[in-house]
Amino acid sequence: MAFLIEKPTIKDIPQMRALVSDEVRRGVILERSEDEMANAIRSYHIVRDNGDIVGFCALYVYSPTLGELRSLIVKESHRNKGIANLQREAVSKARICYNRQKTFTKPQNMGGLYQMQTLSNMRRDSSYSQSLKNILLLLGLFVYECLASMFVYLPPLLSVLFLLFRHYDQKEDFWQFCIIIAIMFVVEIFYDMPLWLLFVLFVVLRYIVIAWLTHFNVKYIIHIAQVILTYIGLYVALVCISIITHATLDLNPIVLVYYCLFEIILVSIYEYTI
Repeated sequence: MAFLIEKPTIKDIPQMRALVSDEVRRGVILERSEDEMANAIRSYHIVRDNGDIVGFCALYVYSPTLGELRSLIVKESHRNKGIANLQREAVSKARICYNRQKTFTKPQNMGGLYQMQTLSNMRRDSSYSQSLKNILLLLGLFVYECLASMFVYLPPLLSVLFLLFRHYDQKEDFWQFCIIIAIMFVVEIFYDMPLWLLFVLFVVLRYIVIAWLTHFNVKYIIHIAQVILTYIGLYVALVCISIITHATLDLNPIVLVYYCLFEIILVSIYEYTI
């Protein structure tokens, strides 16, 4: 039986999600939204049998000498038929591209699924250059927030904070996620907001609003929608708090619109340059 191994397109994502849906329901595999899979579409390889997708995996390359093969799944009716050769195909291509460096992880059969295990001397966050970039990014963001609190024409970059909040939450990067939360506290103090307001707002946006939006065909404008929803959510939350506490809301909606437009342009430039 011959199988076709190829790179997927955006149109293949619904079928890929359907293939893994049973394991997601059983809690064996972490669910990935269409938006997440679309952003990482270049890392996937799929196996077709008569046009139908019967297996796929993701190959993550962290550096020229470090990569990881994971999320390999085979349709139950096609298991034990050699489809796992897709793993060797992906590793072979990566080794050719990176001078045959033998730093790729090995699969372990887990009841028909293939859960990738890293070697004992290998960690996902072992790329020092990437860690340094993240530290500099967070440090720069902290310094910027200090300046933005003093100059009203500098937007607070709340939507950027939300994007980073969502990004590190998805990566399950605990320490950098904590740093983002700490910066959120700094913003709340500088702008005289109730503590934990941004955290609650971001959780609601992350797990309810954005999760709901991913069911629609908005993945190409999802980042712009996140900017708008961040400031709309903040404004609504502050209005509700001012009504409950009978406090005066010292917030100009025009300034919020300016912040929103500025950050939409910023996020759009980032999206079109990566």
